[in-house]
Amino acid sequence: MFASYAAIVKNLRGIALFDPNEDIHDIITWLVSRFKYRNIGISERLKGLSSQLIGAFLNANPFIVVDYPVSHLKNFPPLLSKALNVKDIIVEAICLSSIYVSPLLVLGENYINEIYSLLTDYINVEGPLDNRSWKLHLRIADYTILDFYNECVKEGFEAIELIRKGEFERLGHYIDSRVKRIINDKRRYWRIMKKEGRLFLGYIDNMKLLYDALENFKDVKLHDDYAAFLGIIPVVFIHRDLIKK
Repeated sequence: MFASYAAIVKNLRGIALFDPNEDIHDIITWLVSRFKYRNIGISERLKGLSSQLIGAFLNANPFIVVDYPVSHLKNFPPLLSKALNVKDIIVEAICLSSIYVSPLLVLGENYINEIYSLLTDYINVEGPLDNRSWKLHLRIADYTILDFYNECVKEGFEAIELIRKGEFERLGHYIDSRVKRIINDKRRYWRIMKKEGRLFLGYIDNMKLLYDALENFKDVKLHDDYAAFLGIIPVVFIHRDLIKK
């Protein structure tokens, strides 16, 4: 399993998330045409649920099934999903984005509101983006999660230790620090960022999600490896209003 992870992670552009009941053939077609040399990850569960709707797409490039590189990691997302009362398929995609150090790509409209409720901050844009802007800012989203990641994992180890000690209030320091880092990171998107418009990119702080659900984790034995889940996730919203026809 770990050998597969090592082979996949370097060439991954993002983790796909969409409602398997939403018709997104046109968005998938657009996406496939733009990712010829980099892979897009999709969970085994989401692929199975989508097999009748867009199965033919998901069996071809650039999609690749991703899983947890070590088996005990799969125990964390269901706990977080239940604690937050958020669909397990959404939480799983967020967690996979963190451990694969890849942006979350939300395709279509149906999950936008649920994801929006989890965001720490976000970026709006005006109207559809041209191909050049999409290419540039998807690459910037890659840099965003990668540049955050080392510090986030270090903080994750420390946070897990604090939770074990029952020092829950000290986690607030990490949350506040991450808010400031996100504000600074938003400057990377200056070319397209607008005060008003359509949602293009958001930031999910997985440490904040754990903090919000902490009451449900006080009696849970947290493995050190769960630190890999506690990244800051850039979420790119790929919906029809932003795709230039």
